[in-house]
Amino acid sequence: MAGAARQPMIWLVVALTLTALAASVWTVRSARGPLASSPDDVQRIAQIQTTDAGRDRRALELDVRAVLEIGTQGMVVTSTSPAIDPSGDLELRLIHATDAMQDRLLALTPCAPGVWCSNEKPADARYRIELLPRDGAWRIVGARDPAKIALVALEPAWSSR
Repeated sequence: MAGAARQPMIWLVVALTLTALAASVWTVRSARGPLASSPDDVQRIAQIQTTDAGRDRRALELDVRAVLEIGTQGMVVTSTSPAIDPSGDLELRLIHATDAMQDRLLALTPCAPGVWCSNEKPADARYRIELLPRDGAWRIVGARDPAKIALVALEPAWSSR
């Protein structure tokens, strides 16, 4: 045994094995929580999974557009679109880019004509943003990059161009 312990190749094999084992244990321990996935409703037909795009098509037909402003006091959505009920509540979905545990669903209430407000402020992170009415008839989307200004244009996911 004393001769085998002096061989550097044996120590290399042992060190590589222990390093791989430690990395595996660290990976399993750090991968806690649910997998990040899309919150969209999907339909499965045989082996094909499709997303319902009806809300996106409806937003394009109605030409719904808005601007989300994220400030220190909260969030404000402004829109002049006649398709949005000025007295109705809206839902704002903040979908985190990498961690589903940080996704948020916020209720926006009318605070002026064509303006909806929320006192909550999201964390400084990259989000995909969806704005939709309570009944979910249409949906407009945008993306927030915290490195850029605090204005996010919300538009239909589909384009007429």
